Amino acid sequence: MKLFITAFGNKVFALDRTTGQIRWRVMLGGKYELATVVEIAIDDDTVIVCTPNRLGIIDYASGELRKEILRGDATKSAPRPTMVIDGKQIFIAGVGVLSCYTTQGELVWDQPFKGEGYGAISMGLPGNVRQADDTD
Repeated sequence: MKLFITAFGNKVFALDRTTGQIRWRVMLGGKYELATVVEIAIDDDTVIVCTPNRLGIIDYASGELRKEILRGDATKSAPRPTMVIDGKQIFIAGVGVLSCYTTQGELVWDQPFKGEGYGAISMGLPGNVRQADDTD
């Protein structure tokens, strides 16, 4: 079954593409933690979601929340984190900061670009490029 994934607030939904019926729903954080935006990526059987504060790894078919991470890296200060997924790595850009996680949700590294200033980060690999968001 092909699902259509959508997200808003701190909620992620899978919809049946034919009927629009909700097949599963996942909430990141508590009901009082409402993210302003949710960045989503889908890789094979996994939905990867990122808010300014959390990273979630969700099973595409069932909606099982495999892992939820309260992000302590500096990218969580971004109004909307931007992600690039490549193989087993998740790259998350914030304002002047780039972090790398595994697709299992483990932090690999943070790069704060100390002394280089701040700004929205564009990032990419061959054939997999994301442009920076406007932070104004």
